[in-house]
Amino acid sequence: MAGGQAVAQAGGNPSPAGSVAKPSAPTKTQGEPAKAPEVTIAGNFGQWALVCGKEKDKEGREPCSLVQALVQRESQKLVFRVTVAYGPQGNLVLRIDGPTGVALQKGLEFSPDAIKIYRMSYQACVPQQCSALLVMPDDLKQELTNSQKGTITVYAT
Repeated sequence: MAGGQAVAQAGGNPSPAGSVAKPSAPTKTQGEPAKAPEVTIAGNFGQWALVCGKEKDKEGREPCSLVQALVQRESQKLVFRVTVAYGPQGNLVLRIDGPTGVALQKGLEFSPDAIKIYRMSYQACVPQQCSALLVMPDDLKQELTNSQKGTITVYAT
């Protein structure tokens, strides 16, 4: 990452003694104020936090995801948020939220322990962040289980 180093913090909040940064609020419909979904931290696993929503899914389960926030060392500003969660078809999905001002057509690259590079396309950009998604292949699941660190590469416009 150009411009400084980022360090990992469990959960998603750059402050050491705060709550997890909540996911972006859903878009609001006419006449209805938008509110962020309620979440709880079910546990911490190293630099990862298990974040669960309070609203249950169709099967009555709480939707949970593993989240890791990467903050800039000097400013403590959130740079990337890495999330692993189950998608609508039951597949594990890797989502990386990162900065704007990136070359969208190049996407981003993710590499756990520099073993293999996974290219991820951006799915959406809003004024605060751009998001890239990847349905996780089996080899990436295994690499994430065994990795101690990883690399995220973005390209400037």
